[in-house]
Amino acid sequence: MADVKQKFDNMSHEAKNTAQEAKSTLQEARSLIGDAAGSVKDNANAAAQAVSSYAGQAREAAGDVAGQVRDKAGEWADQAMDATSKAAKDFSGEVTAMVRKYPVQSLLVGIGVGLLLGRSIRSV
Repeated sequence: MADVKQKFDNMSHEAKNTAQEAKSTLQEARSLIGDAAGSVKDNANAAAQAVSSYAGQAREAAGDVAGQVRDKAGEWADQAMDATSKAAKDFSGEVTAMVRKYPVQSLLVGIGVGLLLGRSIRSV
């Protein structure tokens, strides 16, 4: 009977040791999981900050490009306006010179154009 009691005590002792080891292993696992979760959280925060930084840089670059495009379009518009006004002045000067050189013919052409416009408007 003492032998059976000894075996039960040994088994009880082994069960307690196994339970302690399981408890210790569980605590280590919890600690590792907590560390891993913290690491994942830190990495996610770092990634979010990097994306935010890159987005800000992209916004700044887009603003710079838009400003350059606006400036270039303004330059082109000024150049087109200068070229157009020069051509209009040249044409106006040529018409004035032609009218001074041929006043009667110019008057007749003016009357002819006026009659054609009048007929086209009246027929509508």
